[in-house]
Amino acid sequence: MLEAINNIFDHLKDHYNYCFNFKMVVPVRYKQKTDLTLIKISDKLIQSFKSAGIDEGLCEILKGYFLEMKNTKKTSFHLLDFWYALIHDLNKVSSESIDENELDLRRVFCYHNFNYPPLIQYYISRLQLDYNEVDNYREEYIKITVEIRKLRQLIIRRRYSYDSDAVELREVLCHTLENELVCIKKLINMNKKIFEGSGTKYFLQQFYFKISISMEQFLFIFRLLIDKGIVLVKRKADLYEFIHAHVGTAKKENLSIGNMQNTYAENNRVTAIKVKALLQSLIKQIDEKYLSLFCILITF
Repeated sequence: MLEAINNIFDHLKDHYNYCFNFKMVVPVRYKQKTDLTLIKISDKLIQSFKSAGIDEGLCEILKGYFLEMKNTKKTSFHLLDFWYALIHDLNKVSSESIDENELDLRRVFCYHNFNYPPLIQYYISRLQLDYNEVDNYREEYIKITVEIRKLRQLIIRRRYSYDSDAVELREVLCHTLENELVCIKKLINMNKKIFEGSGTKYFLQQFYFKISISMEQFLFIFRLLIDKGIVLVKRKADLYEFIHAHVGTAKKENLSIGNMQNTYAENNRVTAIKVKALLQSLIKQIDEKYLSLFCILITF
């Protein structure tokens, strides 16, 4: 009889959900039946995510949520449907690569508005930057701006959520990223003042010279010095800012920071050959001017 009643509930939910009272408390036997099915799926789901290399912290959050759903004594049809739909879509997430997995997972969480507090805290901690590790503030600003646009364009499944009274997961993520933009903007302005300030910093602004070689060659030389540990730079952004403020070429008074970023990241063989010839000419000059026998005799 219990099995027959459960089947009736299934039939009503599948064919007459538009008139079904989803806030109604689920009968214990029906919840037990649903739990058995969903727990089997969720256990396999966690294992597949771990095998795919999904972050351990995220796997533990999902594991905790599924356990919480299993132990909930009073559950509405709404929550059971939410749980089922969430697991169903998580099962469809591609396993091609870790990066794609995590991106797809975030889309699924936003679509179902999975505003589960531990998940919200997890994403906030992932989105907040360690500014000591950021190479370029401007580049990061652009990346975050694009990320916000992508989040705003995500489709949200209305009337379904973990907590309908709380803020949407998508809005929480966007708000977190918007706060990061505010912080980065302040850091850009502070960094700008350091190099363009007055008072004790003013003399730095007056220190300006031009180079006869191209920007590509100049940056390649700096790259060699940094790679060999001769020049110690914590953030490449500081190097770009300094060169922008104090170095020019025969054609340009100020070098573009964006161009410097792109140039520094390139492995241009032609530039490497030109720099090698330049360095060889410097070695020749050292040999002739400072290490020749004639120079040694003059020194003595």
